[in-house]
Amino acid sequence: MADYATNSTSGDVTLSELTKDTAHQHLVKVGGSGLSLDSAARDCGLAALDVESLFPHRDACCGAV
Repeated sequence: MADYATNSTSGDVTLSELTKDTAHQHLVKVGGSGLSLDSAARDCGLAALDVESLFPHRDACCGAV
């Protein structure tokens, strides 16, 4: 399992790190053309709007990975 950065006050995994890790897993499994923000959000257990607030489009997410 990945070693996530945590919020120092609550110990929560940052949404950005969780999303990037999930997107990386998608890239490995299905390649860049198969990655969508909706599928990454679903696998993170987040709403698509939460992911889109971090990464406004798929290319931004791919670049962050």
